[in-house]
Amino acid sequence: MAGLVGTTLTTDRVEDPDQLFANIADLLEADGRFFIATKGIIDPKTDGKGAEKPIHYSSKLDLKSDSPIGTVEKLIEALKKHGLEVDGLSLVPYHVISLDGPQDFSLLVVVGKKRK
Repeated sequence: MAGLVGTTLTTDRVEDPDQLFANIADLLEADGRFFIATKGIIDPKTDGKGAEKPIHYSSKLDLKSDSPIGTVEKLIEALKKHGLEVDGLSLVPYHVISLDGPQDFSLLVVVGKKRK
C-alpha cells in the first residue's frame, strides 16, 4: 500500500482510464493521497495529423462536455466510483513540442485522497 500515487498525461493514453483509477485506488492506503494531471480532452482526429506514427488515444472515458465545468464533474464522478475523493483542482500552464510543433495548454491537476 502507498501513501501517495500520481500520474501525469496518462488518462487519455491508456486503453481503459477507469481501470487506471481502480489501480490508483487499489495502490493507496486509507487516507492515502493521489494526484492526476491530465491535458483534458484531446481530439484524436487532429492531434499529430500527418505524423508517421500518430498517437492513439483512449475512447473509453468520455469526458466530453459543452463546458469545462461539465468535464471536471465527469472526471470527479469517475474517481468517486473507486472511493477517490477530490479535494483540490488546479490549472497549470504547460508547454510541449508535439507532433504538431510547439503547443501551450493547461494541465488539469486533480488532487485528493482515498476514503477510509
